Amino acid sequence: MKVLCTALLLSLTFWSCQKEIEFKEPNFDLITRRPWVINKLYYGEQGDNQIFDVTDLYFKDCEKDDGFYFYKDLSFTRRDSTNTCDVLVSLYGPFGSTGWGLDSLQKNLSVAIPFVYNYTFEVTYVSSKEFILTHNTVDYAQKKVFFIYDFKPGR
Repeated sequence: MKVLCTALLLSLTFWSCQKEIEFKEPNFDLITRRPWVINKLYYGEQGDNQIFDVTDLYFKDCEKDDGFYFYKDLSFTRRDSTNTCDVLVSLYGPFGSTGWGLDSLQKNLSVAIPFVYNYTFEVTYVSSKEFILTHNTVDYAQKKVFFIYDFKPGR
């Protein structure tokens, strides 16, 4: 009886300590569910531990409410929203209407307009409340740098 009680106690302890398994939607479904707006843009040099918030440096106020739409049919559109920009203001990041795609593991996202821009992002994190893309690139001084696009849900 003592052995049975000990075995029961151990099995209950093990069962209660197991983590609950969460169902995670595929990145594609989370990305295409809603439009996204920029929350923060970060910059850093690869291999350096410093990361800088450059949101206000690269995004004008009229761009901070732009909707980034990743549609299920693999079309992409960045739409000017309520606070509209004039044509003299340059846009940072993907803009216009084009196509987009994810690799087979749903970890790399590409957006490109031929002869204009070609972004390949790493999908760093995606949930219903946040979408983070990392873009590794080379700056004008040929330094290896990265940008982290932190999006929040738009309307």
